[in-house]
Amino acid sequence: DSKGRIFASEFDKHTIRSIEPGKDLVTTLAGGTADTHVDGLGSEATFFHPQRLIPAPGGKSLYALDTGNHSIRVITFGR
Repeated sequence: DSKGRIFASEFDKHTIRSIEPGKDLVTTLAGGTADTHVDGLGSEATFFHPQRLIPAPGGKSLYALDTGNHSIRVITFGR
């Protein structure tokens, strides 16, 4: 993104992460160990095999393909 962050989906860990280069900081934006579909904040939101991440216009959210749940999810963050 414009702040240099890299976003990654961990397919088998069902998580979406943010990586801040130069700071060695990895943050879990959403997801956890569950392989379900629950909307919520941070780790309350769960995924089942998320894959592709697509930045949304404006730079404050991502679209995530939640392949195991056959859905497209929106992840919104404020930083």
